[in-house]
Amino acid sequence: MAGSPRRSNLIALLLTDISNPVFFELIRGAEAAATEAGYTVLLNHTRESDQLERSIAERALPLVDGVLLTSSRMSDSAIRMMAKQKPTVIVNRAVNGVASGVADNARGMRRAAEDLASSGRRTIMYASGPEASWSNGTRWRALREAGPELELKVYHAGPFEPTVKGRALAAQR
Repeated sequence: MAGSPRRSNLIALLLTDISNPVFFELIRGAEAAATEAGYTVLLNHTRESDQLERSIAERALPLVDGVLLTSSRMSDSAIRMMAKQKPTVIVNRAVNGVASGVADNARGMRRAAEDLASSGRRTIMYASGPEASWSNGTRWRALREAGPELELKVYHAGPFEPTVKGRALAAQR
C-alpha cells in the first residue's frame, strides 16, 4: 500500500540488567513468541541507566515495529511518548496508558511478612534493589505498611545491585 510504513519485522527488547536471572525466561519467551510471529528480537542492555535506555530507544524506534521494555528506568512520560510512536509493552512496571505485565508485588510482600510474623519473627530487614526500580519501591511500601499491622519492626538496607555481588553484599549486611 502506498504511503504506509514499511515493516521491519524487528522488535526491540530493552533489558535493565542482562545479568539478572529473572530475565532469562523472559528473553527466551519473547524470542520464541517473536520467531513464531515472524519477528526478530533486537536485545539491548541498558545497564540500569535511564539515560542509556532512552538513547537506545531513540536509536531503535525508527528501525523496529515494536518495543518490549523490562523494569524500565525511564520516566512515565518518556515511556508514554514512545508508546505513541510504536506499539510498546512494559514488563515489571505499570505506566498508565501503556500495556504492561506486572507481578502483584504488594500482595507477595504482605504474604511474606505474614509468614515471617506467624513464625515468630518480630524484626525483619528489607534488602533493597536499585533505587530507580518501580517494583522495588512497590515492595518496600507494601512491607512498610504491613509491618505495624503485623507487629513487625521493618528495617531497610541498600540499595543493592540485582547481581550475585549485590546479593552477597546484602547478605553480609
